[in-house]
Amino acid sequence: MALQTANALTDLADAKLRRGLLVARWMLLIAYLLLSSANALPVHGVSLYVSTAVLGPYFLFLTALDVAGFGDHPVTLAVTRYCDIVGTTVALVAVGDLSLPLWAVYFLTVVGAAQMVNRDGMLRLLAWAAVNFFAGALVVSLLGHHVAWGYVLVIELVLAAMGLNATLLAGGQQKIRDVLAHAASTDSLTGVPNRRSFQTAFVTSLRAAIARRVPLAFMLIDVDHFKEINDRDGHPAGDEKLREEATALTEQIRAGDLLARHGGDEFSVVATNAGHEDALALAERLRASALRCGASISIGVALYPDDASGEDDLVEAADRALYQAKAGGRNCVRTAAG
Repeated sequence: MALQTANALTDLADAKLRRGLLVARWMLLIAYLLLSSANALPVHGVSLYVSTAVLGPYFLFLTALDVAGFGDHPVTLAVTRYCDIVGTTVALVAVGDLSLPLWAVYFLTVVGAAQMVNRDGMLRLLAWAAVNFFAGALVVSLLGHHVAWGYVLVIELVLAAMGLNATLLAGGQQKIRDVLAHAASTDSLTGVPNRRSFQTAFVTSLRAAIARRVPLAFMLIDVDHFKEINDRDGHPAGDEKLREEATALTEQIRAGDLLARHGGDEFSVVATNAGHEDALALAERLRASALRCGASISIGVALYPDDASGEDDLVEAADRALYQAKAGGRNCVRTAAG
């Protein structure tokens, strides 16, 4: 629950930052228009009309995306960052005066992105900002305005310095996100995937099996007499036994298969492209490996499409097979077909 809360708070912080940047865009556009109207900025005529015609619809489009619920889509966020820099360059060219601090919007975009992208993404964005500023200065020069190239070099160096600092921040943020993602998808006791992440992978694997028309095996595994281990040796010993069992089972699954802790002393396995014989062979290897750890297991196996064609039906079929394995004396494998 704590990890879910942490993830929710991270998402909320990202949403607030994204909307804060959207508000900042509108405020900058309004300030740009007001200052131009008051002749405080040397923008008028065609330059003002063209720049406003580019920036206004772009900001409206971003606002519409956010209202429609697509503002946090990864593609939207990535494209927006690059377009923000292009929009800043358009305004810079329209003003035609590099001494005005419009280039500060580059910094706003780069630093704001540090909370949302990884290090490589930050380096690409930083390079895009640097190229845009130089290209903008070049166009301003070609339009006949004075450009102090030493000043351009200083801004490029400052942009690089701040951008690299933001890149380091992005790397740290990414590590935090990776740790949270790993913790949220991993069982803290055994180190194998937890039920939540397994559920997602199971659905994905089943859909792929249906699309490719290949078999799939789902297994439920229960550690035999686990309550007796806890009662006799204590819960710490029981936890250690679960860790040993998880390690032993992980060593036996094939590449592309997935093992997870289903809950309590139960584990689950999804084996892709595994027919009846392959599934039974894998189940027997799992049983033998667990037995070498000093605790036997019972396994129920259900097959797609032989036993069921849906996710819930496969789980129910495997659960019935597991019950049969327990009723049959434990330390054995049973299939839904009997």
